[in-house]
Amino acid sequence: MSTSQALKSRDLYTVGWIAALPKELSAAIAMFDEQHDKPLDFEKHASDSNSYHCGRIGNHNVVVACLPHGIYGTTSAATTASSILFSFPNVKVGLMVGIGAAIPSDANDIRLGDVVVSLPHGRSGGVIQYDLGKNHVETASGSDHVLHVFERRGTLNTPPQALLNATGSLEARARIDGHQFPGLLQDMLRRHPRMGKSKPRQPGYVYQGQEKDRLFQASYPHMSGLGCKDCDPALEISRDAREDPLIPEVHYGVIASGNRLIKDALERDMIAKDSGEDCLCLETEAAGLMNSFPCLVIRGICDYADSHKNDDWQEYAAATAAVYAKELLSYLDSADVTQTSRAIEVIEQLSEDVHKMRGILNDVAQTVDETQADATYHKVLGWLSAPDYFTNYHEALEQRQEGTGLWFIQGKAFQRWKEDPHVFTWLHGLSGCGKTVLSSAIIEALKQENTAACTVLYFFFDFRNPNKQSLDGLLRSLITQLYQQVPNTRLRLVKIWRSQTEEIQRLDYSTIFETMACHAGRVRIILDAIDEAPSRRHLLDWITSSVDKKAYDFQLMVLSRMEEDIESAFLPYLVHQHKIQIQKDVIDRDIYAYVNRRVHHDKTFGRWGAEPRAQRKIVDGLTTKASGMFRWVVCQFAVIEKCLDYPSLSEALDTLPKTLEGTYERMLKDIPEVNFPHATTLLNMLIWSDQSEPLKLKEIVDAIAVRADRNIVFDPINRMPHARDVLRICSGLTLVDRGDIEPPSMRWARELAHARATLQPWPKDWEYQPAHASGKVSDPMEWTCQLAHASVKEYLISSRVLEKFRLPLKEEIAKTNLAKMCLAYLSSPGVDTDTINKFHLTRYSAKWWSIFAMCAAPGDRSLHMLMTKFFKSDTERFARICSLTEPQASVGTALYYASYFGLEFGVQDLLKRGVDTNILGGEYGRPLQAASVRNHTRTVQILLAGGADVDGVGGKYGTAVHAASSQGHFEIVQVLINAGAMVGKLHPQIAPPSRNRKFGHSPLSTAHDIGHTQMVGIILNAYMNDPRCAGSIERLTPTLCRIRTSMYWVYLWKRTSRTATHLNVEYQGDQWTATFP
Repeated sequence: MSTSQALKSRDLYTVGWIAALPKELSAAIAMFDEQHDKPLDFEKHASDSNSYHCGRIGNHNVVVACLPHGIYGTTSAATTASSILFSFPNVKVGLMVGIGAAIPSDANDIRLGDVVVSLPHGRSGGVIQYDLGKNHVETASGSDHVLHVFERRGTLNTPPQALLNATGSLEARARIDGHQFPGLLQDMLRRHPRMGKSKPRQPGYVYQGQEKDRLFQASYPHMSGLGCKDCDPALEISRDAREDPLIPEVHYGVIASGNRLIKDALERDMIAKDSGEDCLCLETEAAGLMNSFPCLVIRGICDYADSHKNDDWQEYAAATAAVYAKELLSYLDSADVTQTSRAIEVIEQLSEDVHKMRGILNDVAQTVDETQADATYHKVLGWLSAPDYFTNYHEALEQRQEGTGLWFIQGKAFQRWKEDPHVFTWLHGLSGCGKTVLSSAIIEALKQENTAACTVLYFFFDFRNPNKQSLDGLLRSLITQLYQQVPNTRLRLVKIWRSQTEEIQRLDYSTIFETMACHAGRVRIILDAIDEAPSRRHLLDWITSSVDKKAYDFQLMVLSRMEEDIESAFLPYLVHQHKIQIQKDVIDRDIYAYVNRRVHHDKTFGRWGAEPRAQRKIVDGLTTKASGMFRWVVCQFAVIEKCLDYPSLSEALDTLPKTLEGTYERMLKDIPEVNFPHATTLLNMLIWSDQSEPLKLKEIVDAIAVRADRNIVFDPINRMPHARDVLRICSGLTLVDRGDIEPPSMRWARELAHARATLQPWPKDWEYQPAHASGKVSDPMEWTCQLAHASVKEYLISSRVLEKFRLPLKEEIAKTNLAKMCLAYLSSPGVDTDTINKFHLTRYSAKWWSIFAMCAAPGDRSLHMLMTKFFKSDTERFARICSLTEPQASVGTALYYASYFGLEFGVQDLLKRGVDTNILGGEYGRPLQAASVRNHTRTVQILLAGGADVDGVGGKYGTAVHAASSQGHFEIVQVLINAGAMVGKLHPQIAPPSRNRKFGHSPLSTAHDIGHTQMVGIILNAYMNDPRCAGSIERLTPTLCRIRTSMYWVYLWKRTSRTATHLNVEYQGDQWTATFP
């Protein structure tokens, strides 16, 4: 190769050549007949990071560029190609030359060192992007069989016509005289002898030997080490020897391109099948070029895209591809190149045409899109099923009037928070100091700014609602808010929604949210009361990791009480000025305004209007002892309002409890003895029930009417005559929402805001009128009841609760009594699904009896008697009541539900009465499956001892082993295996093969797919040592090939199957080992 001076102009270069690897770049440079310096007028574009090598090959001036070292993929290739067209704008044709992986088949005998050239075929322009598409489900015509199909989306351009003409001429001449591989390779080595020399781990650009070209069966993975010396030759595919292996063959057809290296023969074949084309080769750059750089793709074959892949053939494959490219350029007619449009003009014209076509299509599709968009929008929201984020906000906002929270909103800390990017602020304060109202004030202030560049998201954790106590609920809510507020994030979520199938059960909401947030501009997140999340380790991890990695532009503010775990998690990520304690002095100013207004203007305190001394005593007594606790002040008014003279007022003020807990203790002491049973029932229902659906007074009335003094029974005659009397039972500890009447909490907050704004005496004729009063009072039976505050629940379940209530409110005893209450109610005459309007506790009891019974005292005889009575009820009535909790599912038997909830006594009692253990019914089909999926080990053992068929099929998962393995219950799986369960069963009719589970559904594949390593070993051990599984190698091997923890298993299994020995699989530390005894 000779070297000349630089050419005058960069416009003299008409051929662009792209290499992905340095070894490919070396082969390209070695093809130059003449090497040039950079052209004299060369000016590198500011955004161009390429390095260029210029030269002449035959009659064509060629510029070669290489991807950045260590970077591959379609995006990087597109960037490199685009830069060439800016820096060398007269380039008209392109070549992508390098190495690739063969897709061998009976029709395509491709060997290492051969060359594959992209040519249009069928619907393809020569290159397809195999990872651009979507999964969808189809049902075969006339069949119930479900198919999981991968549909490839999008098309890529064909190579320029000039290159196609040259390819045709070269192929025609090669059929007569053969290719020039031997001569051109020898010429390369003669001019560059170093390229022919091999070093350790760096082979030369020479043929590596036929003995190193080994192709194994797709199901057989590589054993270990470099090379295939340990791989079983019996599993190698036999191929005819070539007449002259030193002369590579050239194959023309479709190349499959994607963004990752494929090292799995099964996946390789799956890609080829799903592509819908006769693909010859896999690679990682071409799909990024075809629409941004008109080119021909040339690939030298260096491996077979399987686990046997090594790097020995890469240099030689790079050389054969480069040699073919050089030979091709000798057939490229200069006149054809001259007449070809510049590549950059082709791309610009293509973009313009696409833009015009999009405009036409948009006009045509607009009506259809508008019709479908609304339906899709609501379907996605339904799919997310996020807990509402607005109820708590609006409730707090209604309590807050103008002026509330200004000490923070107008302060420097809030201004700093709004100005700093990626800022995290934590406000913490005492329980009952008004944090939630402050949160609503902050959110309202941010919304009023109406900054288009910022999106405000918020979430209120709530001790009363389990859906608002977890990271899962938080993320689903944040995703929903982004979806509703930021239109350009919707397409990403809709794509995820459309890709979901029943087998995808574990969505990574964190990743989904992060992906959407990255396209939402600045995101401001307000989280209130995270201390009300009972288990918050994952929540804290998510908060701190989001703050740490700064994956998107966000500002985060969290409000909570000072809890040790919260502080420990947050401190490493907080600067001093963003850790803010809500000081009692600023709250005390609000408290003073509120108390002053109530005392001077509330009709309740009108008796003290002429007694300034008494008024001052009330104001001073409450404000000096409040210590920043608004809730404490509100609670004290309930006592002070009852004082009728100055001595009783003075005594009440002098004996005020100093703490919230002291206040709650006084409230419990004030409950009359006659109401003690009612109070414990009411408090237990509010403490231990899920309050996502608040209890209605009509339900509480029926619950209290269940008498436990003698026999536990329900009689409608025991109902309270007036539902509103429920308010009297635990006054101060509970709140009632009256619907259209303003709640007391809203009243005092509104009064406070007015007092703070004016601090002026009210007119003497002022009388409080509820803000929402309309003259029509809602039915008290429909009012809802809840605990007044999170601190109430904490006190009631603590060891500090008033001793008299300590035992009745203890979880085990409380749930035992609640289970009895529910069962007594459901067993009462007249209670049925068609009498819900008369028996208001029916739905609650149907939902909760079994949940309470699972946690009840195990030896409670009266509970067992009630359970037996309920199970003996009329079969059809029993089924109807159970259908209230599973309206869409097949209704199961009494044994099914007893097994599902792990009620061991109920199961044993039913078995003693001769109930069939294998009768079908319920979502999971059989009692054994129900107990297995719910992880009730003892119940499973009782059922097996009672004659349950360990391999019986039915319901959602098929067998019990399938059910247990799908949930990761390895102890249950071991119990079932010990009972003789056959783990080798496949049930394609229950979970049909899909693109991700090509070889069917088995307990082994299920355990692996959900990541339960220990269970994989348990099932595998049973599989290999079960004589009933003999002969199922073909089915097991593909599954094992997907298990990355030990590729030896396939080999050992095949050896085991040919001999009489057994295989021992043991779990050691965090991995499995397989050995022969």
